[in-house]
Amino acid sequence: MISCILGGIFIVFGGLMLFAMLSWYGSTLMMGGQWHMYMFTYPRWLTAVVATISVLAGGLVMSASYKMYKEPRNKLWGLLIVIGSLVSLLSAGGFGLGGVLGLIGGVMGLSRRVQET
Repeated sequence: MISCILGGIFIVFGGLMLFAMLSWYGSTLMMGGQWHMYMFTYPRWLTAVVATISVLAGGLVMSASYKMYKEPRNKLWGLLIVIGSLVSLLSAGGFGLGGVLGLIGGVMGLSRRVQET
């Protein structure tokens, strides 16, 4: 469970850093601003879309991991964590680490067996 929450935190933080880079550097996902003549730059709207997708995927991972903790019998939460982590890996959210932590936690949640009490 803790790996899912940490993964979600990393994913949201990575998306927020993309928003910060957008406001600071301008129109790129990497370096940009005054150095745009030396490297390929991305449009501002694309950077904003990628950052938004990353923040939403991180929110999905964190909320689904909380619900997985509260309702361990429901496998839907593990599936949502895996989907959110895969989306975050495609949108470069969480510096890669967040997506991997979310995938590990989601797969563990899917494979976990809850004993009847």
